[in-house]
Amino acid sequence: MNILAKQSDQILKEKPNLKVKKKEVPQSQLLQYGSFHLEIRSPDSDIDLVLLAPNFVEKEHDFFGVFYKMMKANKKVESLVKIT
Repeated sequence: MNILAKQSDQILKEKPNLKVKKKEVPQSQLLQYGSFHLEIRSPDSDIDLVLLAPNFVEKEHDFFGVFYKMMKANKKVESLVKIT
């Protein structure tokens, strides 16, 4: 299961009043843009990302909370800066 699917599962567990079945939840997408996407990056470049998510995903709690914590706990993530 990828990290975006795990995020959706976690959000659904935290919001039991949602009238959405797990199998009906659209998959979130994490898209890169900027210099990394254009392949004009340098060793000190950052990676700009945007998350396309279902409308029940809340920016502060779900993206900068649930998703951020999951990324921070991922051993493959070397550096993570939260910009709100």
